[in-house]
Amino acid sequence: MKDDLYNRLMQKIDDKVPAFPFYVQEFIQHKLGKSSPQTIHEYLYDYRTFFEWLLTKHDYKCIQEWYYVNRIDTENREFRLHF
Repeated sequence: MKDDLYNRLMQKIDDKVPAFPFYVQEFIQHKLGKSSPQTIHEYLYDYRTFFEWLLTKHDYKCIQEWYYVNRIDTENREFRLHF
């Protein structure tokens, strides 16, 4: 049962990490093996919440430097997270 939960969380992490900027990916890579999968999964949730807040409260053009340009619909000023 523990192994099944571990494997499911690791799969979720593997699925979500590519949607984040390289610096978040590097941080997560650094934390693998040092933190539990549940903790890492929570980090990703918190980062996602932060990026969504950032994009709704601030000018999206400055965020293009921080986040992948192809995740931002510049015509509609819309941000798409792929989670």
